[in-house]
Amino acid sequence: MKIPSGLLVLLLSGAAAAALPATSQAAAVPRAAPRWPDSLDAFRLCISNQPLLGVRNDASGLTADPSGGWWLVSNQPLAALRYSQDFSQLLQVVELPGVEDPEAIAWTGPGQLAVSEETRYIVRVSVPPAPPLVSRVASTVLINSLARGVVRQVNKGFEGLAYDPSGPWFYVAQLLFNGTGLGLKDFSELSCWGPACESLLILSQGSKRILRVDLQGKVLSSLKLKGLPRPEGLAVSADGRWMAVASEPNAFSLYSSSGC
Repeated sequence: MKIPSGLLVLLLSGAAAAALPATSQAAAVPRAAPRWPDSLDAFRLCISNQPLLGVRNDASGLTADPSGGWWLVSNQPLAALRYSQDFSQLLQVVELPGVEDPEAIAWTGPGQLAVSEETRYIVRVSVPPAPPLVSRVASTVLINSLARGVVRQVNKGFEGLAYDPSGPWFYVAQLLFNGTGLGLKDFSELSCWGPACESLLILSQGSKRILRVDLQGKVLSSLKLKGLPRPEGLAVSADGRWMAVASEPNAFSLYSSSGC
C-alpha cells in the first residue's frame, strides 16, 4: 500500500489487535452498506461556527458513533464528549485522567474509543454506559509507536487518526509535513471515507480545506471550509449523510449531503 507522504499506517497485531473488541469489524462495516456521496461537492453547509456545549477551549479530534451522534476529544475539559447528531445535546462526558494533549479520536467498536496523544501513545478508552452524564475512566496504552519506533521531527506532532477495522490498522497524520504534493499547509485530521474506509479525508487547518484522497494519495475531490477559525476535527456519519467539523477553541460546523 502506498499512502500520501506525512501519513503513517500502524498495523495492529498481537496484544494490540486483541485489545480491540472482537465485534468491531462487523460493527464498523454495516452488512447493507449505505450509498455514500460520490464527491465532497455533495455537502452543503447547514450549521456554521456554533459553540460546542461543555468545551471551554482546545477542541480537537472528532469521530462518528455508528449508533448516532459524534465523539469529540478536548483538552479543556480533558475528556471525550458525546453529542447528538446536530450537536444540540451533550449526551456524555468521559474524563481522561493521565492522557496528555489528546489530538484525535476514533471509534473502534461498541463502547470502545482510541485517543491519540500528540507525542506519545494511542490509548484505548472503554466507554461506560450512560448515564451518568460525567464519568471517569482509566485508559490503557494500545500502541506506543508514537513514542518509540516512529521518527518524529520538531513541530510535526501527530494530529489525525482514522481507524480501519479490515486491517485492523490506524492511519496517523503528522501536523506539519512539507512535500506532501497535495497543496496543503498542514495535516490536522483524518477520517475514513466510506463504510469500508476505501479512501481518506484529510483536513488542513492552515489551508482550511478538506481533501478526499485514495490510498495511493490521488486527490478525488475537495471542499473549502468557511466560517471556522482553526478547524481541528473532522468526521462523517456512518451513512455518509452528515459531515461535522470541529474548531479551536470551541466551535463546530455541520454539513449535509442530503439537504439541511
